[in-house]
Amino acid sequence: MRALRKTLAVRAAIMRSPSVLLRVIVDFLLIEATLVAVVAAEVVLVAAGSSIDALVPGSANRVLLRWIDVLGWWLLLVPTVTIGLLLWRDIYVGKRRYFGEKLLQIALVGGGLVLAWSAILLVFPGLPVPRYGSLIALVAVPVVLVAARATLVILTRGGVVPPLAPRRDHRTPIHSVLIIGGAGYIGSVLTRLLLAHGYKVRVLDSLMYGDESLAALRGSRNFELLVGDMRDLSALVAAAHGVDAIVHLAAIVGDPACELDHDLTLEINLLATRTAREVATALGVKRLIFASTCSVYGATDTIADENSAPKPVSLYGRTKLLSEKLLLTDDHSGLATTVLRFATIYGWSPRPRFDLVVNLFTAQAFEDRRITLHGGNQWRPLLHVRDAARAILSVLEQPVDLIDHQIFNIGGDEENYAIAQIAGVVAREVGAEAVTTPQAQDSRSYRVSFEKARKVLGFERT
Repeated sequence: MRALRKTLAVRAAIMRSPSVLLRVIVDFLLIEATLVAVVAAEVVLVAAGSSIDALVPGSANRVLLRWIDVLGWWLLLVPTVTIGLLLWRDIYVGKRRYFGEKLLQIALVGGGLVLAWSAILLVFPGLPVPRYGSLIALVAVPVVLVAARATLVILTRGGVVPPLAPRRDHRTPIHSVLIIGGAGYIGSVLTRLLLAHGYKVRVLDSLMYGDESLAALRGSRNFELLVGDMRDLSALVAAAHGVDAIVHLAAIVGDPACELDHDLTLEINLLATRTAREVATALGVKRLIFASTCSVYGATDTIADENSAPKPVSLYGRTKLLSEKLLLTDDHSGLATTVLRFATIYGWSPRPRFDLVVNLFTAQAFEDRRITLHGGNQWRPLLHVRDAARAILSVLEQPVDLIDHQIFNIGGDEENYAIAQIAGVVAREVGAEAVTTPQAQDSRSYRVSFEKARKVLGFERT
């Protein structure tokens, strides 16, 4: 039921797009015109002596009166139901289907309406409605809609009229970027990096941890902060309007945090990701970059690359993997989607975090002069937060053919460490001791290859 409500809400939000709303209004008027034309045709035929509606004493006036009896609900019901079904079949939500697919969906909706109305007439034979006329009207509706779309395609391809659907010209560079979760650990670093490279940056963030991470940027040229929850469709649609690319960083991150509330984790890490993609698709956004994690590899003894089978062992990893699969499903929309599986991030940020292994060990070493290890043989790849931001910038600047529907592990091959090694480095630098307990609380252990990002993106950690 929650998924159904979410789907309906997504479509309602996308309907606010002017181009989508225009298509809905045009189709509604076309259906109304079709119904009126059938009424007029039947009246004329009966007046001329036709028995198309099988009236015993037939007259044009009687036919017209019988139609008027049902016009009050017929002229509203048929267009409303038809538009609703077409919306449900994703005709209006911006997914760029092949032309044949759209025609098939319209035909299926029209055929369904004809069958449903025929069943009603069979069950209620005495229903006071024009039987043949109503069936002819329902058959005519999809025919008119198909003809209208075919005409529009011909005129659009011939350059006679501009296209109604959002056009994505991937030959032009990215100028404006929306960062969902831009006040967070990676986002506050990425925002500064993109601004320094001349991008227009809009941030959508609920500011759960306050606005200090972005406070210094207020009033900056090319920077805009929108305070809102990404689960709020009106806020997301408003934030995504007019941008060339979306970087989706917002999530409940880490195994302990995700375990606190499974429903909330699924809502934020998975359902909101689906919403972000649908909004980006409908509004003509050119690129969507999704922040995933190497945690999807779970526990493995081999060095994992992008072709390795993911085996997440936590809810956090599973939600990220499910989001990846959702985003990488080809919908022919033209939205170029890229998944970045980040290694474990470390380093200072305007919005610091201390639940990451290097930062946690550093905090323990400074505060307690003692680092506590649970196990220590588990492997982790590491990546500095500034390098994570640089990787996102690299994707934005690559030709679309290299990054569309691609997964990249982001990190450095030389920064695959056992957790005990990490603790040893931090303890030595800070001047603390590392104490190991035999029981490992975290079963994740993975070493990762980052060769693809190096070869395709030219990305090297610094």
